[in-house]
Amino acid sequence: MSSLTNTVASRAHAPSTSSTAQAGYWSRWLTDSHRGMGAFALANLAVAILLVALVPFVSIEVMGAHALSKPIKFLLSTALFSGAMAIYLPMLRRPRLSRVYTWITVLILGIEVIYIIVQAFRGVRSHFNTVDAFGPAVFTAMGIGISLFTLATLFVGFRFIRLRRAELSPTLLTGIRWGILLFVLFAFEGGMIGANGGHIVGGPEATIGLPFLGWSLHHGDLRIAHFFGMHALQVLPLLGYFVLRKRWMMHLAGGLYLALGLAVLLFALAGRGLLG
Repeated sequence: MSSLTNTVASRAHAPSTSSTAQAGYWSRWLTDSHRGMGAFALANLAVAILLVALVPFVSIEVMGAHALSKPIKFLLSTALFSGAMAIYLPMLRRPRLSRVYTWITVLILGIEVIYIIVQAFRGVRSHFNTVDAFGPAVFTAMGIGISLFTLATLFVGFRFIRLRRAELSPTLLTGIRWGILLFVLFAFEGGMIGANGGHIVGGPEATIGLPFLGWSLHHGDLRIAHFFGMHALQVLPLLGYFVLRKRWMMHLAGGLYLALGLAVLLFALAGRGLLG
């Protein structure tokens, strides 16, 4: 995490800045406010690797899939998110905001992944579990927590929109803005999944899907747009950093990504699976 952050940071500077000044600036940039978010990313990755190692020794299934597949997916997704934010947040130069947002992220997402892991080992669903009164109550509480976390992320995105830093790459900054915007938009699409009573449209929840991901092959699956849109947080800044060199190109890429995500969502709402 440290080497990646320093590399991104140094390339984001204007050429006129001395290499010594760059190294000192980005060293402070990393250590001042983002060790917590980076550590959270590494912790999620480590637990995901541990669960992968346990897969051959665990025979529990939930809804026809290996019980550990869901927590592994959530852990990896959380690691990607928190790792990306550990790199982006220092650009704001707002240590207090970064600390508060880090605590919100660790508290809410940490509780969620722990709950998902516990439910997996119990052999019961973590989402849409209506077996007893406990399941719906926890699901509602998780929904409230995720909504608060998403609103906090939206506020961070607003700060990035207002950010004016000449030494930062314009395409990287534009990619971060688009990435956070699309993350928030498609995170709230999770509310649509809740209103639907599940992620499948036009078929049963226990349906044939892609290995590991579980996306339905024959019915509409709202998780695909949810996944695609939220990971714009990593894809678009990477495009802005490595590939695109003009701001208008980055805006075009962001608009196309949004359009594709909405098309995938409409496809799912029409009950169409990956194989039609």
